[in-house]
Amino acid sequence: MLTRVSREDPGAGPGPGGVRAVRARVEAEGCARRHAPRGGHGDGGGGRGGDGAARRQRRPGRRRPGRVGVRVGRRHRGGGPRPRVPPTSAAPSPPPSSSPSAAATPSPSDLGALPAGFRTYRAPEGFSVALPEGWERQRTSRATGLSFRVTFGADDDPRTLAVTYSERVGPDPVAVWRDTVEPGLARAGAYQRIGSIRATTYLGREAADMEWIVTDDGARLRTFGRGVLLGGGRGFSLRWTTPAADWAGTGNQEALRTVLKTFRPGTAP
Repeated sequence: MLTRVSREDPGAGPGPGGVRAVRARVEAEGCARRHAPRGGHGDGGGGRGGDGAARRQRRPGRRRPGRVGVRVGRRHRGGGPRPRVPPTSAAPSPPPSSSPSAAATPSPSDLGALPAGFRTYRAPEGFSVALPEGWERQRTSRATGLSFRVTFGADDDPRTLAVTYSERVGPDPVAVWRDTVEPGLARAGAYQRIGSIRATTYLGREAADMEWIVTDDGARLRTFGRGVLLGGGRGFSLRWTTPAADWAGTGNQEALRTVLKTFRPGTAP
């Protein structure tokens, strides 16, 4: 080192002052080399450290294999890679529920075939009803020009059907039975109502049912009555009467159901 300095500075002689100057220069250069930066933290000089930093720099757009999985795993707190959830299709909508509609009153053509032993009777007053074979129109009574009653039956059959029409009927079918019909039955004696008077719907209109037992010449007769309002003060009532002992018989119940199913008020006067 002393020799190289001597060559670079010919003016530095071998004397004491020259030697000291050379030593000072040598020591300064050595200190500078020991404290020089080794790449990456300075200005990127051309030393070994700078070359290593350049080699360690990754090219843009390239990733090490498995790097994405590692990063996902670090985000997931469950301790492993987050499981992949397959896409699911939308759940099918439940079929619209269908709600029941009110049953329409069938027309005479919709009634189908009558039970064996019945035929349809069409009255000149405008109404119609299916009656057991052999039954006839037995009696007709008219209190005024605004009301009538037609009774059907047969000589060899203890059952009867009375069809009553009135144009002076109140607005409440239950009250008609209770306030108009029942007092007259009670005055006749030996009358007993069965249960309560029940409001119902018949032929799509307001109606009410009442049942009772009367004793006639020692015979107990049971009657089912149904009254229906037509509007405008008009109304019909059906009274099906049979011996009380035969009330629950299959033939009697079938006949009553057929009468109620097939009666139509028609064009009553």
